[in-house]
Amino acid sequence: HRDLHSFPTRRSSDLVVYYKDGSLSGKGVWSLKGHSVSNITMDKEGGIWASTLDKNIFYAGSKSVMDYSNNEGLSNKVEALSVLNNKILASTSGRSINIITDTDVRELPIPELKSTEATFAHLTYRDKVYVATSWWLLKIDTTFKKWELLNHNPLTNMNSSVLYTMTLTPKNEIYGVNNYQLCTIENDSLKVFALAPVRARVVYVNSKGEVYLAGSNGLYKYSNKKFTYLGEHDSLLAHKIMGIKADKDS
Repeated sequence: HRDLHSFPTRRSSDLVVYYKDGSLSGKGVWSLKGHSVSNITMDKEGGIWASTLDKNIFYAGSKSVMDYSNNEGLSNKVEALSVLNNKILASTSGRSINIITDTDVRELPIPELKSTEATFAHLTYRDKVYVATSWWLLKIDTTFKKWELLNHNPLTNMNSSVLYTMTLTPKNEIYGVNNYQLCTIENDSLKVFALAPVRARVVYVNSKGEVYLAGSNGLYKYSNKKFTYLGEHDSLLAHKIMGIKADKDS
């Protein structure tokens, strides 16, 4: 069967490779690096099952799944993830950033004087990548060669996380949240423009420019220089919120 033949097992390198065009001379998608794969099969729904000699059975709902967990630097909890052109930036700590492409994973160390225990967020904006760690707000150019420390408003607490979340608004403004502080990044400086009524970990700005904060007790809306607690109007919005995304209808 052509699909099954597209998933040859290579015992010499202990992984699985998928050739979507059915030709071994094409470009493959690699998975399960470092595992001793003994057999593979596809079910009637298109799911892929792989048995291994070291870690039982793996399942993927799609043929185009790549497993990076055995790459050095990606075997621990990923704390921050972002996209830069055709690259994925992933951090498992505040000491380096892993740059993932279709063909390899490269580890970019954060300068030693600026390294720390945790990275909370990345944000790509124009030709810069902003990196928020547990002590610093850093900027690096998209060639990954020059690191800079951003300026901070005196209200921001340098002894705690600088920003938990960063988001880009439809007007290309950068918003971030640091516990009880709603912040912006302007001219490469971090500024506090509002103090939140709750410790927040999520900030979101919709297509109308409306700002939402979320934390352990639910969702808040910021407009006309004041916060409104939306959990009072809908009990579904009164629970801990971990993330906010928009659908096609905004």
